[in-house]
Amino acid sequence: MDLSKLDVLKQLMVHGQDFSQMFVYFLDHLGDQQEFHRLGEQTTVPLFESALGQAAYAWYKLTVIRMEQRLKRLPEQHFIHGTVRLNDYPLSVIYFEDADVGIIAQCVPAPQQQGNLQFIRFSGRPLRKTRGPSPN
Repeated sequence: MDLSKLDVLKQLMVHGQDFSQMFVYFLDHLGDQQEFHRLGEQTTVPLFESALGQAAYAWYKLTVIRMEQRLKRLPEQHFIHGTVRLNDYPLSVIYFEDADVGIIAQCVPAPQQQGNLQFIRFSGRPLRKTRGPSPN
């Protein structure tokens, strides 16, 4: 299995701006290969609870009551991928631990909406403390 595609994906995720391109690259080059899905170990990631909880609020205006993580970790590549169910909403996640960058994808159920995927890029890095409110 050629895992060098993960290096390309990491570069896209760290430097790119087109979240759709990043996720489609993952699906086209790795996500549709059964051999890839057999690699790695099952894991859960506490960091995802916060990031996914914020995504749930942004997308659905709901508080997470139940979260099921079905994730695989490839330790040598510092890569985690899989699905997470928040309450009844399925999400897909890809994340590089060493670059501290991830993408959460969700399918928008509205059939009339063009491009039915929405994305959020996230990081586990703490925000800098400021002396006052943001000027934004």
